[in-house]
Amino acid sequence: EGIKRKAVFTQSRGIRITRMESINISLICSHSIVREGLKSILLEEQFLIAGQHKDCRALIAAKDNGITDVGMIVVDAGNSPDVARDVASVRLAFPDSFVVTLHEDLEVERLVNIFDAGASGYILKEISCESLINCLHLAAQGEKVVPGELVNQLPHLTLATADQVKAEGELSELLSKREI
Repeated sequence: EGIKRKAVFTQSRGIRITRMESINISLICSHSIVREGLKSILLEEQFLIAGQHKDCRALIAAKDNGITDVGMIVVDAGNSPDVARDVASVRLAFPDSFVVTLHEDLEVERLVNIFDAGASGYILKEISCESLINCLHLAAQGEKVVPGELVNQLPHLTLATADQVKAEGELSELLSKREI
């Protein structure tokens, strides 16, 4: 199994955090320097690197060659034209693995599509190493991880939805059922 279930307790800012003993991770990133940076961060924190791949197709091909023990797959979304499709294909090949994606910025529609495809997390690259580690541990425990920045966008999303409903209501008053 890619995630060992023995809990390890650590203190962080006075808060007791439960973490898994070790998590086998495959990294998907097209840039070797970013892969090496992620690998360095993760190896310091009880993560085991099960593989490093340039893209999702390479990871899936590695499965055909025998790689099976992957608890989590971390996908750098930077160079993927369709991250949601990549997440869906990885989830199909590794149904017991958690998939977390890393992004430069927050795009709500992309976030929704990625979670619909089966992702466990959408993490912004601007977070600290400690926050990244904590997010990965949460995802490994079955939690969904979203950027805190999403909270700042919620009021705008709510207003946009209310305006859309109002406009659709006004349009339905002007058009017949057949025209709608």
